[in-house]
Amino acid sequence: MERIWHSAKGTITGRLKVAPRSMTKASLVDEMAKAQRHIPLNKFAGTDALSIEFLEYSSLAILAEELGVLISSHDIDFLSLLTEIYNSKAVYSETRRTNKLSVEVFNPQITFLGGTQPAFLASILPEEAWGMGAMSRIILIYSGTGVKKQLFPEDDLFDNVVDIKMRTLQRSIVSDFSQILDLYGEMKWAPGARRAAVEWTNAGMPPVPTHSKLVHYCGRRDLHCVKLSMIAALSRSNSLIVQEEDFRRAQGWMLEAEEVMPDVFREMTGKSDGELIKQLNFYMFSVWMRNGRKPMHESFLINFLITRTTSDRIERIISMAERANIIAREAGTNLWFPRRADEHGQVD
Repeated sequence: MERIWHSAKGTITGRLKVAPRSMTKASLVDEMAKAQRHIPLNKFAGTDALSIEFLEYSSLAILAEELGVLISSHDIDFLSLLTEIYNSKAVYSETRRTNKLSVEVFNPQITFLGGTQPAFLASILPEEAWGMGAMSRIILIYSGTGVKKQLFPEDDLFDNVVDIKMRTLQRSIVSDFSQILDLYGEMKWAPGARRAAVEWTNAGMPPVPTHSKLVHYCGRRDLHCVKLSMIAALSRSNSLIVQEEDFRRAQGWMLEAEEVMPDVFREMTGKSDGELIKQLNFYMFSVWMRNGRKPMHESFLINFLITRTTSDRIERIISMAERANIIAREAGTNLWFPRRADEHGQVD
């Protein structure tokens, strides 16, 4: 994304303002002010220059490959500023006490893309941040696996072909940027798109995320889907009309992201595999004894772990616990029972 944005900066002079990676709250406001643009909305009427109407706005692109570089630990003021700008008010104003400088930014807007590890996210965001407006306005994209890359890609013919395709795609995206950044005006919704959106929102926007940290996010899911629909429409054409296919595509993006959002919070707990296996063994013993030493279905194990770790770790943890003789499965079934500590060499 960084390569694409900076390539765009070279070909789209003045139309794409990319912020520095590290900023204070004050410098973010200054960067927004520097990004201010005036676009004429109509042509001269005769020779009367006063007849020209201008659109004045400030659009800033922020890329934070490591979120901790941009946001200091527990920086509530910075998060509050992001929330304020997100609301896209007509004017954002601020007065600095040091030199009595007044800054006004008209029609501010931010495009923000950041990356971090969930465990680090837990260290820089206070618990109250999840109840604030900032985190409810962010769509979390989680992946439990990394991308494998060749150490020396020039030695791999397949990777060379992929690289050529990616460069071609990048040029195409930069070209699209050039056209998109020339567009302005109200996005319209085609009847089919309006109907699909209304039916979904009236039904309660199913399926609804249930994690406690996503309560405030859920209140903005309709707005997120509307914005994603606009993005989908612009990626398809420059007509400024959202079609039903754009809404369905955006809805799919959002639901796919939401399916694994709880994994972010489970990974934020940072529990090791060993800790989880001990907790699993203790849980299974309590259930096993309570139910007259009857083995339990595999679903009990999965439901216990799914609230404590990410989905990609569950199968590995169960397998490790079995190989360590901490839990055992009845042959040919999905029924499990715990082993005593003296059976697997652990003494508590």
